[in-house]
Amino acid sequence: MGCLHYAALWNIILLMEETDIIPGAEVDWHDGQAITGCSDKQVSFVQALMKGANKTQAAREAGYRGEGSTLRSSASQLAKSHKVKALLAWAKAGGAGLTDVPGDVDELKKILWRHARGSDKNASLRATEVIHKLEAQERESAAQHGGSSLETLNEIAEIAPVFAAMLADHNDVDWKPPSLAISEMRAEIERMRVVVARLSLKSGPTAPDENAVVTKAVAQAAV
Repeated sequence: MGCLHYAALWNIILLMEETDIIPGAEVDWHDGQAITGCSDKQVSFVQALMKGANKTQAAREAGYRGEGSTLRSSASQLAKSHKVKALLAWAKAGGAGLTDVPGDVDELKKILWRHARGSDKNASLRATEVIHKLEAQERESAAQHGGSSLETLNEIAEIAPVFAAMLADHNDVDWKPPSLAISEMRAEIERMRVVVARLSLKSGPTAPDENAVVTKAVAQAAV
């Protein structure tokens, strides 16, 4: 595999990462807490996540009680909270750091729009400002990834056309595979069908759902 293909695979990683960070902006945790309605502990939890802690470590640092599976379960539920996910999106938008725990930009926007339409002028102005930043970043990201994504998918299609098609579908990229790749995709899909059939025979009727996942992936790539 040449340097071009290694670059293509690296671009896959970048393509599938979240892109809601606004470099250079500053996080106002007080505003974030006021807008999302998070408690002090929830803010501390998000702050620990943004510093690189995992969910269990962040929960412990934030003052949540428990040990072992109890604390892990609490941390997992905490990370799923709409308020926490909105604050995570707020923190990422402000460039507070990086974490694998996903934020919810859509939830944050809903909260921001409620504040933007509210009677508190200061909160309305701040919410409107952040909405504009988020939308500007999304437009910039779309513009940057538009060309590079298509180029990356074309490069990937040279070695794995079906995988390229699945990536395009996963990321909602309007990609038309090169004409030469179409025949290769059909051949690869046929090979995958043979593999799935062989796995089904070996695994029998009580096989786990892995075969179904492969079959679904093949069907999606064939569309």
